[in-house]
Formats: sequence, C-alpha cells, structure tokens
Amino acid sequence: MKTTFQNRHGIDPCVHLECTFETPVQRQSESLETVIGAASSPQNKQIIDEIVQGDDPSLSEAIVLLQNGLLPHEVDSEADLRNSIEKRSTFFPDSYHMLTTKQDGKVTGVSIGYYIAEVNIGFISYVVVEKDSGRLGLGKVLRTELLRKFGEDAKNAGKSIPLGYIGEVKDNNPWLQMLIRNYQVTPFDLPYMQPPMRADDEPSPLVLYFQKHPESTVALDNRMILQSIHAIYRKIYDVKNPEDCDYFQKIKSFLEEK
Repeated sequence: MKTTFQNRHGIDPCVHLECTFETPVQRQSESLETVIGAASSPQNKQIIDEIVQGDDPSLSEAIVLLQNGLLPHEVDSEADLRNSIEKRSTFFPDSYHMLTTKQDGKVTGVSIGYYIAEVNIGFISYVVVEKDSGRLGLGKVLRTELLRKFGEDAKNAGKSIPLGYIGEVKDNNPWLQMLIRNYQVTPFDLPYMQPPMRADDEPSPLVLYFQKHPESTVALDNRMILQSIHAIYRKIYDVKNPEDCDYFQKIKSFLEEK
C-alpha cells in the first residue's frame, strides 16, 4: 500500500495524497454517494461511492487505475485487493475501505484506507485519480471522505473519535509539503521503512507522517508511535512478527534512545 508515484498512463501526479479541490460537494441523503461538481457544470459531475462487494464491476476498474498509476512494487496484487474487499466484513473492529469517484459510470479515482482499532488510527494507503479528473480536486475529496469513514469506524469500535491518521510518502514528494502546510501534518523524525509488498522486494525508505484529528487531545509519544508502526506492519503489510525485522528493530532502537 503505497505512496510514491511515477507519472505514467495519464494518471494524476498528485496521486498520493491530495489535489486541490475547487468544486462544491453535496451529500445525497438517500445513499452514501456524494455528488461532486457545480450544478452549472454537469459535465464535471462525479459520484463518490464505496466498493463493498467482490463482484462489483467497479472493482476491476479501480484495480486497473491503481496498476496504471503506480509502479508494480508500489501496489498490492489484484488478488490481495480483491481478497480485502471480499473479507472486509471479517475485519471488525478494524475496517477496510475502497472508495471511488465516477463520471458517467467510469471510475476516475480511487482511495483505499484501513482503520486500525487497537491504536485507534486510520491508515491512508492510496489515493489515485486520472490526470484530467485531478484538476477537479478529486484526490482531496477522496481523502477527505476516507477520513470521514475512519470517524465512523472509530465510533463503531467504541471510540469517540480516531486519534488521527497516518500515511507514507517519499521525502521528495511535493505533496508532503502541501500536507504540512494545509493540514498540519507532522512527519515523524525516524528511520521508517515500508515493508516489501512482495517476497522478492526490498523495504523502502519513506517518510511516515501523522495528521491529528482536530478534536483529539492526545499527543503521540514515542511508545504510541512504535505501537502504531507495529500495528501497521502487521495489519497493512502482513508482517507476522515485526520484531523479527531488522528495519523494525532500528526504528525501535531509535525511538527508545530519544
């Protein structure tokens, strides 16, 4: 579940995290869908929806969009993505979300995230939009909706609100600076490594960042940061025992010495 991005196949380079958002959002009371786009611009009308069934035809489109927008080592396999959708109902008190935007029935953007109940944090995995659609600010809309879902997840898990949200990004990605500037995101000062996506891959050095929930009064200390990384490794990357990983031990030693 990735954050770095290479501009390929006409996918928006602002992918991972957000794009600017200029068009108003209206919520439809009759469903979870959201209409995006000014009434005066029906050609820009986009719908946000959530994929919750493995046989949803939008799932295949969303997977293709992810695969076209990310390098092979940056995205989960198609089998893993489908498996997550099919088993999402078994994750409680955790929760998995795959959100899409659509225009005229075509998937134009996708965001994926996972709420981790044991640390009460939402993990942002992907936000990818088509290049032309990115000009509508769909990346930001998808990410904002994902955070709203994490709020619902926290309540369902018996929490009042999530402590905040965590994501990964390359240190030279301009969107990290945008997040810091516009969303009070705090990059963690630690030697974070993203576990390999596949058995033959190597861990990747990334910046791990934290966005505090605006109503949260809890500040993450080093112990809580380590607990969050431990949970991310297990829940997101299927690392059965993070303690066995050299890169986790380096993070642990770094935080314990600070």
